[in-house]
Amino acid sequence: MSTNSATARRAQTNTAASARRRGPAKARRPQNTAREIVFEKEMSKEAREFYMQALAAQQAGRYNAALKLYKAAAREDSNFREAFVNLGALYSRAKRPDLALGFFRRALDLRPDAAVNFNLGSECYKLERYAESERYLKAALKLELRLLKAHILLAYLYDKQKRYDKAAIYFQNALRIAPGSRPAALGLAVSYSDQEQYEQALAVLEKYRAQAPGDQFVNNLRAGLLLKLNRYSESLNEYRELTKSDAQFTDFSEHLKAARTENESEYQAMFDGIDDKIRARTARLRAKLAARTARLARAKAAGAGP
Repeated sequence: MSTNSATARRAQTNTAASARRRGPAKARRPQNTAREIVFEKEMSKEAREFYMQALAAQQAGRYNAALKLYKAAAREDSNFREAFVNLGALYSRAKRPDLALGFFRRALDLRPDAAVNFNLGSECYKLERYAESERYLKAALKLELRLLKAHILLAYLYDKQKRYDKAAIYFQNALRIAPGSRPAALGLAVSYSDQEQYEQALAVLEKYRAQAPGDQFVNNLRAGLLLKLNRYSESLNEYRELTKSDAQFTDFSEHLKAARTENESEYQAMFDGIDDKIRARTARLRAKLAARTARLARAKAAGAGP
């Protein structure tokens, strides 16, 4: 028996033993392209063309034209979910939550997901339909437990209803997900302050200041809380600096009023950020559709050749 043959047999034996320890090989999970196939294969040519024109109009800021073209795409294909989502987003942007709701609901009927449930919760909140808003936001969290904006909006909803215990739970959830979340920290601190729970409000701000020490409005509210708690020695230097630039703050109520105003601005900024994400997603989808159209045109040209 040659040395090389013995070595080869030992290698085969070791390989087989290793395979037994690992167990049967797992099949590689195929890439999920079902949504893409439905979108590209089942959608009519006319609907796709209207949709691409709508995306171009939206990117150019021609929102009325985009609305008409998305509606044309939806008429051509009543299952064209992306058209309904974008129609809802455009009406939301135009501050028409009453119209946005219908399109988001149609998108939800076609396929539920966390984003559309959140959008429905947001539009119901704007219309002060709080029971519906709560239901949609909780549905969003069932599908995506760490959806930060859903936790924050639920907290605002409960705070507006003076259901402070529930508001605190969702603000705290948001801060566990994102310790540096300004709307969550400011919202919770203002909520505690409204309940005259000043120690709890101060504790929230101290944790947030570790993430963002230079936040002026947080420092304003913190200084007011220190004064409210009669902790003059701790607040004296900071309060002197504040009064140099913010002479209107003469008592705690002024600090809290400013913090409430900033809290509302932070809430609105959160939804402006959502609009930005929708626009970015629209741009990516437009590029994808354009690339596919170009590939189809090249294939057709090649097939028509001699």
